[in-house]
Amino acid sequence: MDWKPGIRQILIRYGVTDAAAKVWHGWVEPAAGGGKVLTLRPYRFQQDDVLRVAETGAREFAFTTRSWAPATQQTDLSPILPGPRAVFPNGYYAVVSGGSSAQFHVVAAPGTAGDFTFRLGDLDDRKLLEFDKGNIQVEESAVPYALSEPAAGFKGGEADFPALAIGPAGRIAVVWQEFTGDRDRIVSREWDGTKWGASESLETNETHDVFWPSAAFDGEGRLHVVWSAEVAGNFDLYERIRLAKGWSGIERLTSDPGSDFHQKLIADKQGNLWLAWQALRNGQSDIYLKEYVGGAWGNERKVSESPQDDWEPALAAAGDGTIWIGWDTYDRGNYDVVVRALAAGGEFGPITPITTSARFEAHASLACDHENRLWIAFDEAEANWGKDYGYLVKTSGNPLYQSRRLRVVRLTGRLIEEPAADLSAAFPLYLPRFLQNPQITVLPDDGVAVAALQLTKFNGVVEVWGANGIWENVVFTLNGAGWQLHEDLPSSAGANDQRVALAAAANGDLWAAWAADNRDYQAARPQLQTVYAALVPYARRPGEISMKPFVERPELSFAVHPNEPEDLQTVRNYRLRTGGGTLRILRGDLHRHTSLSTDGVGDGSLWDFYRYALDAANLDFSTVTDHQGGGTSYSWWKTQKSSDLFQTTDRLATLYAYERSVPYPNGHRNMVFPNRGVPILPIDPSETTGPERPGTTRSADVVLPYLKQYGGLAFRHTTATDQGTDWADHNNTLEPLVEVYQGHRLAYEHEGGPRAPTADKLYSQRSGYRPAGFIWNALAKGYRVGFEAASDHCSTHISYSCLLVTGTSRQDLLDAIRKRHSYGATDNIVLDFRVEADGREYIQGDEIAAAGVRYILSVNVIGTGPIKRIDVIHNESYAYSVAPEGKKMVRFNYSDAKPATGENRYYIRVEQEDGNLAWSSPVWVER
Repeated sequence: MDWKPGIRQILIRYGVTDAAAKVWHGWVEPAAGGGKVLTLRPYRFQQDDVLRVAETGAREFAFTTRSWAPATQQTDLSPILPGPRAVFPNGYYAVVSGGSSAQFHVVAAPGTAGDFTFRLGDLDDRKLLEFDKGNIQVEESAVPYALSEPAAGFKGGEADFPALAIGPAGRIAVVWQEFTGDRDRIVSREWDGTKWGASESLETNETHDVFWPSAAFDGEGRLHVVWSAEVAGNFDLYERIRLAKGWSGIERLTSDPGSDFHQKLIADKQGNLWLAWQALRNGQSDIYLKEYVGGAWGNERKVSESPQDDWEPALAAAGDGTIWIGWDTYDRGNYDVVVRALAAGGEFGPITPITTSARFEAHASLACDHENRLWIAFDEAEANWGKDYGYLVKTSGNPLYQSRRLRVVRLTGRLIEEPAADLSAAFPLYLPRFLQNPQITVLPDDGVAVAALQLTKFNGVVEVWGANGIWENVVFTLNGAGWQLHEDLPSSAGANDQRVALAAAANGDLWAAWAADNRDYQAARPQLQTVYAALVPYARRPGEISMKPFVERPELSFAVHPNEPEDLQTVRNYRLRTGGGTLRILRGDLHRHTSLSTDGVGDGSLWDFYRYALDAANLDFSTVTDHQGGGTSYSWWKTQKSSDLFQTTDRLATLYAYERSVPYPNGHRNMVFPNRGVPILPIDPSETTGPERPGTTRSADVVLPYLKQYGGLAFRHTTATDQGTDWADHNNTLEPLVEVYQGHRLAYEHEGGPRAPTADKLYSQRSGYRPAGFIWNALAKGYRVGFEAASDHCSTHISYSCLLVTGTSRQDLLDAIRKRHSYGATDNIVLDFRVEADGREYIQGDEIAAAGVRYILSVNVIGTGPIKRIDVIHNESYAYSVAPEGKKMVRFNYSDAKPATGENRYYIRVEQEDGNLAWSSPVWVER
C-alpha cells in the first residue's frame, strides 16, 4: 500500500461479544465531511469471506465470524482446547482519506446487523468506538508499507529479520536479510522524510549465508549495517557503511572460531556506536562488546562471566554516557535476565540480576528514559523449562512452549519496579496466553512503547500440542494513564520467530518494521515472507508512570535429575575399547520439531530449540526434523542454516534433517543428510490414500533412490500407529535405525512391552493402533534395524538417541548410524552390549557371520538409579533376565545354550525401578 498524506486505516472488528457464528454483509460509504473510501482490506478472513466493489462502486463486504475452536477432533486423544472466547472476531480495514470531520456510514445489508456511522475525529488518540452493544469495535490502525515487494529492476525474495535505525533530519533506515532461492543478501531502504528510496542490495561472498542484520546511524549521519554471515564454515560479524558516494567495502569485525551472532547495534548520545553480540567460543556461549569511535572499531571486551551459556544481548545508551548491556543467562540452571553497566569512563559495573526465580526468563530488550533509568522487557515461561515432559511423563518438567508472559520492569539504582497498572488493560478482549519477544523503546514524553509477538490463533488440544499456528505482532504503550489499548499490526500474520524493530523519533513518531509471511487464517499456509514498515498511532497521555516493587511470582518447582551433571559425565567419560578402536557415547535427539511444522505450535521456535539442545537437555548432537523441512524452501534454508550456526566443536554436533510424513502403511520417516542443499522430496498423493485405503505407490519406490542419490539415511518412527508401517518394505543399508520409543507417544518394541500400546487400552493407542508395525515384526522378517529413542513433538528431556562414535563430527555421527552402533534410552544410562565370537569382539548393531560353536554376550549397564531388571531378548522372546536388587551398576555375561540354526537376534533392554528404560541395538549372529 502506498503512503500518501491524509490516508488513514480504520480497523472494524466484528463478533466481539457474540456467542455463536454470524454472517455480516454490507458496505462502507462516505456520509459527510468530504471523506473518501479508498479500499477495504481483509482482517483475519477465512474460507468464503470476500471484499468486492459493487456495481454501484460501493466497497462491499461479506464474511462470517466463526467459532474459535476447530469443529473436528485432532489426531490425538486429548480433548479439543477451547479458544479464549466463543467466537474468533474478524472484519476488515477501511482505508480512507479525510479530515477529522469526515464521517463514514457502515451500511448493513437487508436482514443483517451492524448499521452505524463514525467520525474520523472520534478515533484520534487511539480512541476505541463500540457499536451494536459492544459487538463491533472501530479503531485506527497503522498503514503498512511493503518495503520488500518486487519493484522495477529489483526482484524480491523471502525477506526477514528487519532492523530499524532513526537518523538525522527525519531519515529512517530499514535493513533486512532476504533469501533469493539459493542464497541470502542484505537489503536496505531509507525514508528521507517524504518518501521511501529504492531498495539497495548488498550481495557479496559475505552475504551468501546471513543471519539477522543490525543498523544504526553514527554521529556523522552515516548508516552502519552489521550482520552475521557464514564464510568458509564460520559465522562472523561483518559491516558496511553508507557513505555519501555509496557503500563502503566490507569490514570483518570478528574472526575467532565459532559463531558470532545475535548482535545488537546502537548509537550513544555522542554519536559513537556500540556493538554487542553472542559468541560460541571454546564450547560455550558468551556476550561480547566493542565500540566504534573516531571512525574505527576498538577491541572486543567480554561482558558475561558465567561458566554457563549466555544468550541474546540487548543494548541501551543513557544520557549520562552509561551503556547498558542486558542478556539472559543459564547460570543457575534456568534462564534469568541480567544487566551490566559500562560507565562513561570505560569501567564495567557488577552484573545485576533482574530475575532470580526458577522460571524461564529470557529475550530481554532495553531502553533508557530521560532520567537515565533503565527499562527492561522480557518474556517468561514455567519453571523446569525443557525438563521431563511427555505423553506418559507429566510430573516435574515443562515443555518448551506451554505459555509466554510478558514482563516490563524499570531499574533505578538498585531498585527494580514494575508498572502498577496490569497489562490486561491493554488487552480488553483477553490477555493472550502467549505474548513474547518484546521490544521496548522510550517515547519523547517518557512514555514507553512495547512491541511483542502474540499467538493469535491455533487449533490445539488440552496438551500443549497444536497445529495451524498464527502469530501476529502487537504494539502497546504505557504512560501516566497506565497501559493503553494494544494495536494489532496489520499484515503481520506469520511465524513464531518474528520480532518487531521499534524506535521512536525525536518528534514523537513511533516507527515499526516487521516481517511476516501473511499466512492465511484457515490453515496457516505461509505466503511470501515480506518486510513492512509503518508509523504506529498511539495514545499520548503525559504524566509520571505509576510503579510498584517488582515481584517474581512464586512457583512450586522440584529439582529434576539433581545428579544429572554426574550422570552425564559418566556417559561422556565412558569408552568402549574394541578391535575397531575406541568408541565414546554421544547422546542426542534424532527427531525434534519446531513451530516451522504445521503442527508444531507446542514445540516453540527454531531458535529456542537450540537453547533446549545446549542447556536444558545438554545434548551432544541434535536434529531439527520439521515436516517437509517446514513446508517452504525458505523454512528449509533457515533450518539448514541454523544447523551450521549452532554447530559447535566438541559441544553440539548438528545434522541436516527433516521428516517426510506419509500415513500408514508407508509411514513417517525422518531423514538425515551429510551435506546442506538437498532438495525436499515431494509427497505424491498416491502415497497418502491410507490408512484404510493403502496408497497405490509404496514410498520406498521414491524414497530409497532419493536417499542413495544424496547420501541420506532414514528412520521410521511410531511404527505401530497410523503414522507407522506394515513393514512390507525396508532397506537395511539406507534405513539402519528405527525409533523404538518417543516421548510424545509410546514405545513400539512389541505389544504390551514397557510403555507400549495394547489392543485393550485406548489411552495407549495415541495416533492409532497398527500392530503390524511393532518392531518385533520387522526383526522377524530378517530386517536389520538398530534402535534409537527421540522426542518428536512437545516432549522434552525423556528420550535420547545414543550413538557409539569414534569422533564428534557430522561424518562420525553418520558412520555410527550406518553401522547401527546406537541405543535408545529415557535417561542418561550407559548400555554397553557386546558379543565375543571366534576370538573377536562385536558391539551392538553388528552382524556376525558363521559364528563358532560358542559365543558370549557381554552386558555392562550403568544406570541413573537402581535397576529393576535387565532382559536378554533372543529372536523376539525373553531368553534371560537379571534382577540386580537395587544396584545401579550391573555387569554380566550370557551364553545361549540353545541358539537357533540360522539367524540369532539378540538385544538388551534395561528397566530401572523408577521406570526409565534403555534398549540396545540388536546383534545378529548367523549359525
